[in-house]
Amino acid sequence: MNSIKDRTKLDVVLLLSLCAATQTWGQVTIGSDDMFNRIGQYYKAYANRSDVVVSGRLGTTGGPQAWDFTSGPTDDVYRFDYVAVNDEGNGTDFPNAKIAERKTEQANGSKAWLYFEQVPGVGRKVYGAHEKKINADAPVLIFQPPVIDFPETISYGDKWAATMSYKTEFLTFDTQPDPDDPDSDGGSLTIPLIVETSSEFVVDAHGILNLPGISFGNALRVNELAMHTFKVDIEGNGSFETFATEFVRTYYWLREDNGIAAQITSKHQNTPPPDNFTTASHFIRMFESNHPKGTVTVAPAIRNLKLTINDGRALLNWTKNASAKSYRVEYTSKPGGTEPWTKLEETPNNFVLDATISSAPARFYRVVPIN
Repeated sequence: MNSIKDRTKLDVVLLLSLCAATQTWGQVTIGSDDMFNRIGQYYKAYANRSDVVVSGRLGTTGGPQAWDFTSGPTDDVYRFDYVAVNDEGNGTDFPNAKIAERKTEQANGSKAWLYFEQVPGVGRKVYGAHEKKINADAPVLIFQPPVIDFPETISYGDKWAATMSYKTEFLTFDTQPDPDDPDSDGGSLTIPLIVETSSEFVVDAHGILNLPGISFGNALRVNELAMHTFKVDIEGNGSFETFATEFVRTYYWLREDNGIAAQITSKHQNTPPPDNFTTASHFIRMFESNHPKGTVTVAPAIRNLKLTINDGRALLNWTKNASAKSYRVEYTSKPGGTEPWTKLEETPNNFVLDATISSAPARFYRVVPIN
């Protein structure tokens, strides 16, 4: 038991046993069946209309833990309907989109659309938005490039990034007539604006989410830190210069059968907001939905997982799950902490060969079924 191979074998066997024992409560895999991506689906959510204190409500990293969102602001109600791309005559600027999310604010009746498609094996691909609140005269926002904001399957420890930009107009206002020109009638001035957004996501917590009208269920918390860079073309010659940069942090709670069931967003500021910010610009909580029950099961759903070590390689094999189309095999060196899970391979088979263990003294594995 003193050779490197023997020590590695012992560590991996122990880690494999521990991994199976620690994924039984609150850790789920959220898949496309849990998200809202079919015409005719809808949900309603309570929302705030002014800044709200969220101290003590965000929870911590890791888990299992419980988030009780049965209480909170009820200043407004948002209704999200999933409709055809050409809903209310909009959507012609997004020919590749397959569905639109229409958001209606009950307080003032305003509407906004998000255009996307659910790409099998990839995730939710968003092409842009129709949003009058940003600029009523130029509401169409085309994302370049289209962005994958939520992958097809999401598990605790996952990380991903997304980058996109859109062009609009900034500071459209009337100008005064020239006092030295009697024929001058004034006019309007429009400054082109480009907004560049770079986001980093990490699934940093898991547990139970309790919602008004829906009760409780297993959930994951996604922590997104977004940086928005604003560039303007003052001279109107096509040359854009940065004039401001803002950061915002958003927590999303993804729940089985309910997709994005809750959302808390920090205020925008010129430095990254801390993980435990205390004041939120948005606190949104789902309370009604017609979403059918999803098909993703609570992890682990793998049976007879076995490990064999030979010549610096590890062979993992398991019994196939009848409902799984494929399996994602992941590893980490520190489960339950800040160390992320790294994808080793995604396969339709019931085995994976890891040829990299000779460089790792210890390794935890997990196998996630993808339905």
